[in-house]
Amino acid sequence: MKKVYFSLVIALGLTLMGSAQTLTVVHNTENDMGAEITSALGTTDISTIKTLKVTGMADLSLEDCKVIRERFKTTLEELDLSGASFMWGIIPSEEGGTNPGAFRSMSIKKAILPDNVLSIGDRAFIYCEQLEEIEIPNSVVFIGNHTFRYCRLLSLKKLPDSLTDMNATYTFASCDSLEISSIPSGVSGVIGQSYFDGCWKNNITEIPEGVTHISTTAFRNSFVITSVTFPTTLKELGKGAFAIDPLKTQLTEVYFKGTTPPVIYEDNLPFRVIENITVHVPIGSFDDYNVAPWNQMKQIIEGNTDVITVGEQIKVNVYPNPTTGKFIIISEINLDENVEVYDVSGRFLTELAPDNIRSFDISRFSNGLYFLKVNRETIKIMKN
Repeated sequence: MKKVYFSLVIALGLTLMGSAQTLTVVHNTENDMGAEITSALGTTDISTIKTLKVTGMADLSLEDCKVIRERFKTTLEELDLSGASFMWGIIPSEEGGTNPGAFRSMSIKKAILPDNVLSIGDRAFIYCEQLEEIEIPNSVVFIGNHTFRYCRLLSLKKLPDSLTDMNATYTFASCDSLEISSIPSGVSGVIGQSYFDGCWKNNITEIPEGVTHISTTAFRNSFVITSVTFPTTLKELGKGAFAIDPLKTQLTEVYFKGTTPPVIYEDNLPFRVIENITVHVPIGSFDDYNVAPWNQMKQIIEGNTDVITVGEQIKVNVYPNPTTGKFIIISEINLDENVEVYDVSGRFLTELAPDNIRSFDISRFSNGLYFLKVNRETIKIMKN
């Protein structure tokens, strides 16, 4: 049964912009988008409509999206859904994955979504090869399978901070113009197969804490990546996760914050040319990583990672950093043990006993990078 909403708003709006026109459709009856478009157009030639704005009280169904796609597939340049709504805040997908995509293959260059969308369904914008810009609101927590695949002109530079679930496949695959540099900190669990496959301009250099699995070819052919840092929570790296053409990349450094190496299945290496890659691991974990395939890489360096936390996290700061020799340690709790100093290869150098103002001196050491083990944490300090 159709859901009908009564409104004093007239479901008709045409705005002239030179020879191009904007059509506003007020959607007040679910699954009745075809009739509403016809009413709003009147005698206007649909081919002259370059911007479509959808407003109204009824949710957009999959059938409504299909009508928009078919009526405006090759002529529309901008799809403005900021005044529309979707049931449960989800841009719909047909169960079973047979849906060709809510707005598949449209010629649009720009899309604007409602500011309360929670999820963008499977294949919603697949093959929108002219799509350059989309406003993804900071409410989206999940983007589905193949949602933006082959949107080759999409110049998205940032994912919404609200995104928490990246366990979908081919979501941005073959988006040649994407320039994503970070993954939202709330993302956890699995990063799906080929999520960013072929997004060669992406420069994602750190995987956030909470990510446990990186699936097959998730970041394949991200050519501008030079190093990657993996979290303590990482348990598994899939085949070709960071497989990149060695002639097009300078990926030579990988950093592991976890003391236990992630699982890699035999003959399913995550990197294409392992002999070019230096592996950096936490202090005390060299022996754990000194097995195949890690020991087949260029070298393993112990100690050269960022903060390594074991057990309860305690905030520790060093000031000044860089230092000419003397520095102090600021900690949330009292220092209950000596500070251990290591060089960049992980070699133990000395212990420093704290005085009553927590000041220390490494003036006798040569300039360079060192690591301090403080209250079960390891932090960097640079001596100039």
